[in-house]
Amino acid sequence: MILSTILAASALIVTISAAPIETQGSKHVVYLSSCAPDDCPIGLCDPEDFNIVGAGYFRNGPPASSSASASALGRLSSVGSGRTWEGSKVTTRIGTDGAFTSNIARGANSLAKGEIAGDGELKPSGASSEPFVCFRDGVTKFKATYDYERYTCTAAYYCPSIDVGTAAQ
Repeated sequence: MILSTILAASALIVTISAAPIETQGSKHVVYLSSCAPDDCPIGLCDPEDFNIVGAGYFRNGPPASSSASASALGRLSSVGSGRTWEGSKVTTRIGTDGAFTSNIARGANSLAKGEIAGDGELKPSGASSEPFVCFRDGVTKFKATYDYERYTCTAAYYCPSIDVGTAAQ
């Protein structure tokens, strides 16, 4: 019995070490953010577009630096509109990638960085939805383009995908 268990374990180790290592699951990340235009000469900006609240979408994982650009930015509102991520489900269209619905808890903006703030879901057109979990951020910066304007965004919440299936890659 002991010998057969040792042989079975040895075969398992050989099988595992011989298999190539592959990343499983989705690399998709969404940052629920506030964004300011990079270049806005006084008097030439539309006041409604000056600062916006938006969802920055990264198809290939989190940005490596603050100069990394989002794959797409979905606009929720102008900063002064009173619309925020907290307290209700909010849906934002993210370019051609689908609609992202976030569900951030009321008062989550007072959480410490890294604490769970809620969840989200990306629903591509005609495809099944992809689940996300959202954490308080407050410091991550990235670049984004929206309506041909460049923005620097600061993430309020970081939402990585929790889809572990291979179809979401």
